[in-house]
Amino acid sequence: MPSLHPKAEALLQKFSHELELKLLGQLRSVVLYGSAAAGTYVPGQSDLNFLIEVEKVSVQVLDDLARLVQRYAGQGITAPLVVDPEYLRRSADVFAIEFSEMKAYHRVLFGSDPLEAIEIKPEYLRLQAESELKQKLLLLRRLYLTAAGHGKDEDRLLFQSFKSFLVVTRALLRHLGEDQLLIPHGQLLAKIEARLQIKLPSFHRLAEARGGPLKLKGDERKQLIRDYLEEVADLARAVDRMGEPSS
Repeated sequence: MPSLHPKAEALLQKFSHELELKLLGQLRSVVLYGSAAAGTYVPGQSDLNFLIEVEKVSVQVLDDLARLVQRYAGQGITAPLVVDPEYLRRSADVFAIEFSEMKAYHRVLFGSDPLEAIEIKPEYLRLQAESELKQKLLLLRRLYLTAAGHGKDEDRLLFQSFKSFLVVTRALLRHLGEDQLLIPHGQLLAKIEARLQIKLPSFHRLAEARGGPLKLKGDERKQLIRDYLEEVADLARAVDRMGEPSS
């Protein structure tokens, strides 16, 4: 398990302990997930993300949590996901990507591991990946209508959407049997290109920029956006074909 910055470690331990006291008799598990569990946490930039399992989610439980969560909100702890056993048991089919990420990178701070028994079928991953890609492609086109011609807005749209596509890419590679996915973005993209037999040069361009200014002229930015939209569509088509019966 990767080590955390001492201040972040102290903060999450304090938060977990207060959860135990606040939800006495209701709390089943406290799980850290996301960058802090995966070893990619950056102090001052990354958040601490928690999954909290209780016996049964109710308004009373949420009220008991609310003041505590609000008190920690300015310290880098995001509002946790609050679930109960029934929700977990019946949701792996619709949240296959999210739960596969959590199962791969998480740390139990209190109680038993609620993710251990969750079964994520490969086809669930593929179906959600296809759905996410096609929804995000529609949203990308829609948002471009208001961002077009405004360089900073276009850059923001590219980088924000790129991050979400990386999550889907990791899920697809996990579906295809890959497990070493904490690698640089360029290597991650190279893996999906090889497995799906597609090319994603604009994705690599965004990965190399690391969220910084693209410093492109009008025509260059327009070409990058054009290529990016086409490559997202290519990726969605490739994932769609994965679901077709093999001949």
